Amino acid sequence: MSVIAPQFVSQLPPDPGADRRRRLVLWCVTVLSVLGLAGAVFLAVAAVSTGGIAGCGGKGSLFDCSRVLHSRWAKWLSIPVGFPAALVYFGILATSLITNLAASDRVRAGAWSILVVLAVSAAGSGVWFIALQLFVIERFCLYCMAVHSCSIVIGVGVAMAWRRPLAPGVLLVLAGGVGVAVLAVGQVLVTDDEATHVLVDIDPDGEKRVVITSGDLDRKLFDENLPSTRMVDAPKDGAQTTISAPNDRPDTRMVSMLNDVVQIDAAARPVLGSVDAEYVIVELFDYTCHHCRELHELLTEAKKRYGDQLAIVVVVVPVNPSCNRLVRGLHPDHKHACEIARMGMAVWRVSPEKYEQFHEYTMGAIESRTLGQARKRAVELIGADALKREKDDPNTNRMIEQNVSVYKSCGGGPIPKLLLPEKLMLGIPKTPEDLFEVLEEQLGIEPVAE
Repeated sequence: MSVIAPQFVSQLPPDPGADRRRRLVLWCVTVLSVLGLAGAVFLAVAAVSTGGIAGCGGKGSLFDCSRVLHSRWAKWLSIPVGFPAALVYFGILATSLITNLAASDRVRAGAWSILVVLAVSAAGSGVWFIALQLFVIERFCLYCMAVHSCSIVIGVGVAMAWRRPLAPGVLLVLAGGVGVAVLAVGQVLVTDDEATHVLVDIDPDGEKRVVITSGDLDRKLFDENLPSTRMVDAPKDGAQTTISAPNDRPDTRMVSMLNDVVQIDAAARPVLGSVDAEYVIVELFDYTCHHCRELHELLTEAKKRYGDQLAIVVVVVPVNPSCNRLVRGLHPDHKHACEIARMGMAVWRVSPEKYEQFHEYTMGAIESRTLGQARKRAVELIGADALKREKDDPNTNRMIEQNVSVYKSCGGGPIPKLLLPEKLMLGIPKTPEDLFEVLEEQLGIEPVAE
């Protein structure tokens, strides 16, 4: 049985010039396959991570990589499409090299057959995904567009390298088209029922416990008299380690989360809502975290639904190794996370009633506020002198250390996290209704009467 492929030597009269051009085109295909492979792996990893992608806009922007990469169209049968794409690019890389370098005509012909199928699949998939971004998602991922462009150019390159009449290769083209059809049909017909959030249990006997309370510490004696924040294993008798927070406010409201693994005095941290609310939850977030702003938007809807019944204790956890010992490596998006976190804590320490304005300004924005924007807003709220004093106070840094301890007790990893009395919510619900379902099931809260 013969292989359906162009015979580079025997089928047509020798044409050294054309052969050189063909080989040059195939080398270009090889280079593009390397770029596509790197891009596909990068996007596959980004699709399963919670961080944003530098230089690709943010929520509400036309160029919103996160929205594209976390849409249902970024997966095929629950697998991020970047992973099978990487296999296709690897196949193109290998077959283009064999087609150019193999000594045997038969081996080169076989490699060419596979290359044609993969190139058609890649080019067709590139057109499919560009159409999805344009007409369905209505947002664009610049990195994705670059990878799809590689696919299309590869397809054009393989067509340019075709030497024999097209008719004998129709079956190869059709085979590549079948690959595109399988991709498209799978994405259209397979319902995306996969949850984007999950509730997990934290074993109170197996995790380290932390308690944050409102202490009556003397600010002047703070550095000398307060031990360093630390986490210890929960004693067998159930006693808990107390970490005092530098807050001299007389009112207290202890809330227990994750089956007592975490206990926080609502007066010891900023609260969105009333400390006396019937239902209290705790949010771990970062001012520079894109997904945290998505959860903030959902929580804002929850506060509208439940009114004064619900309060949210906000615990800032900067995703920056300079103030978070659990973070390894620094993403450019989080370069100023520690500094903006200190500003937020400073605003709260000086004027708790103005903190929510700072929080909404930073978290309600489409994209992360810059360091300059955050500083300007903080100065407007509490003044430059108060901001500098509180931001540089050791108590502020100590409070962030304590926040990191809470983050550690929740297992570290991606944020945001929502702490509930018995469960830990990871990920972002798709809709406000999904979040309402979690809160009403876990808290027993009901909407306020309209």
